[in-house]
Amino acid sequence: MSVTTIDGLLEAWATQAEAMQANYESIYGPSGITPTLPSVTTKDGMLEAIAKETEKAVKNVAIDNGAYYDITSEAYSVSIPSGIVKWYGVNKLGGKTIVWNQLMYDGDMKDVSQWYAYNSTWYGCSITDSVLTVERLETGTGLANLSLLCHDSPLSIVGHKYYVAATLYGSTALNSARFFAGGVSSATFTITTSPKRFGYVISATQSNQGLNIYVPGTSLTSGKKLYVSNFVAYDLTAMFGAGNEPATAEEVQAILPKEYYEFNPGTLLSAGVTEVVSKDSTDVEVGAIVIPDEVQALEGYGRSAGSIYNYVDFENKKFVQNVGAVDLSTLTWGYGPTVGWSATLNAKNPADDDAVFNGVSDNYTAVSRNTQATAFAGGTDAGMVSVSGGKVYVGTGDIGIVPSGTLYYELDEPVETDISAYLTNTDIDVEAGGSLTFPNQHGDDYHIPVYNEMEYIAV
Repeated sequence: MSVTTIDGLLEAWATQAEAMQANYESIYGPSGITPTLPSVTTKDGMLEAIAKETEKAVKNVAIDNGAYYDITSEAYSVSIPSGIVKWYGVNKLGGKTIVWNQLMYDGDMKDVSQWYAYNSTWYGCSITDSVLTVERLETGTGLANLSLLCHDSPLSIVGHKYYVAATLYGSTALNSARFFAGGVSSATFTITTSPKRFGYVISATQSNQGLNIYVPGTSLTSGKKLYVSNFVAYDLTAMFGAGNEPATAEEVQAILPKEYYEFNPGTLLSAGVTEVVSKDSTDVEVGAIVIPDEVQALEGYGRSAGSIYNYVDFENKKFVQNVGAVDLSTLTWGYGPTVGWSATLNAKNPADDDAVFNGVSDNYTAVSRNTQATAFAGGTDAGMVSVSGGKVYVGTGDIGIVPSGTLYYELDEPVETDISAYLTNTDIDVEAGGSLTFPNQHGDDYHIPVYNEMEYIAV
């Protein structure tokens, strides 16, 4: 075909690409990869379109009776399928923001004055080398039970799920021990004479209750001792959002593998991926894609809010920002007795009255838009965020408490940034039976799951 224009050349290429696709499918059957013909008006656009069609043709040849897979997940690490992997590609990597908290104020046992043994006339506390010793004293008669609490640790919130854990052992075996959170106990367990890590997820049914360790007096009798170290407590509902909490202790430990983290009552922590690491089945690294510093430095990198996130689009080499941020104290607020506090914000309006506002805050919890009128009536319900008609509503419980803290929220329109100048190498070697891991800026102590889209061909 004789062509004299860009469009004519592209049309000729598209015809050949479709012929190649048809020839492939006549031999192997449908590949699941549909050729597309993007609209182009420049020479560079034409060359990019040709390159993409060529890449798809190469994938088709690579399948060779294999299978094409397109996988979307939210994880810190994903498995490489078994068999012979002929091609693997990472298409998108999103960020993840959690409300990071560790509520046990003195969980590393530095200040014995912080610890309170309920029925203190029966028990005494001391600390040596970051280990708290609770001893049953000789005074008094009877079998008073032990509840061990930390004075300055925050109290429970009804409906929230908590992870409570500590390393425990005793001078002798101590039976029927348990954790309490929000008026609910964990399963009972036996503390032995060897240090062991115990941890449980508990759903609170009461507010303003301490997060504590309980040992019955029938077990911790006169002269016996309980040893406690690395005591932590996480509000999982605040951290991940209601309905998204890890369900088991094992799931929590997989995300937060370190035994002890410093006290933090609540702050926004975003996990931006620093690299994609490929490991074989023996956990040996075989390849990596390093995210350039210029990309990691972009506004909002690693950020998410509700069900949406900012992400790197490897295929189109762009960074897509769906989530904005605002210091709530910088907004101009007005107070209404039926709606609480409100301020104008260029956030995306939920599609309907049942849609949850895509927002996350270190001080407040996102709620459905249609609850705004009742939830904030008189400003009596603290800790809630909603959005409607270009305004953000916050209930602080008191007309004298103006909203403050940071809010991440869904932008009215996404912002796209071309990163083709930085994202030059997106190839990665993989081995069947291995894994891809997505480390973040916070290091090996935070295995926070992130949104990812991948495709691969295996036989």
